[in-house]
Amino acid sequence: MDYNSLNSKMENAISHYEKELASIRTSRASTSMLDNIMVDAYNSKTPISQLANINVPDSSTLTIQVWDNSLIKNIETSIIESNLGINPQTDGNIIRLPIPKLSEERRLELTKIASQYSENAKISIRNIRRDSIDEFKIAEKEKVNALREALKFVLSRPDRDDLSLKLLPKVRNPLIQIKMYDETLFLLATEALSTYKNEDLPVVYRATALFIMENLMAEARPKLQESTYMRRAVEKIRDADLEVNQDVQQFRSRNGLFKTRNPSKLAEAILKASKN
Repeated sequence: MDYNSLNSKMENAISHYEKELASIRTSRASTSMLDNIMVDAYNSKTPISQLANINVPDSSTLTIQVWDNSLIKNIETSIIESNLGINPQTDGNIIRLPIPKLSEERRLELTKIASQYSENAKISIRNIRRDSIDEFKIAEKEKVNALREALKFVLSRPDRDDLSLKLLPKVRNPLIQIKMYDETLFLLATEALSTYKNEDLPVVYRATALFIMENLMAEARPKLQESTYMRRAVEKIRDADLEVNQDVQQFRSRNGLFKTRNPSKLAEAILKASKN
């Protein structure tokens, strides 16, 4: 997750809220009162500040010097339709906005507007936070999936060769840090069992599944007492009551690998030893 992007979105939401509050008319003139008013100009919605000079000649008056006289009517309409409650007065290319004192009714109305701005800001921030959490979950899931595939590769290496011994800590440690290592071993055991039982698959796939189960049990063996997932993984292999098929035996023999032990019987022996 991009924390800089998250901070930027939060800051933009707060900045927008501050501008909305500043645009609420009080009895004192301020150019920020016009910030949120958009005008139909040249086939697009445009801020008044991009169409005219805005000045504050005194504390109760705003003046708008329009650059293009053809837009005066549009600017007047936008001001009237806004929530400012000001009636523009036009003289040539100058639009004057006299700021009346606030009535009690207008004060109540502005309170409601400010409350709505506040609620909109809260919703915006909640949405940003929710989206960021969703992005984090997706990124975390992708990370776990990548580490799972890497662990599967390491465990598929025959006889725990030098390469697997070098790579295993690099895969194991990140999974331990996010507390997903034990569960990942259990899921790999389930997947390896399913692959091994599928006799329609090429023998190389089933032989690889056998490597995974053997190496997985060697990895789980020291932690059977403390890890429910690892114990369940070994129990799952034991309860599968597997037989080592002749084609798998021949494949391993042809490739000069050690004699295959029955994985279910090996799992049973490991579980018995863990109780002693």
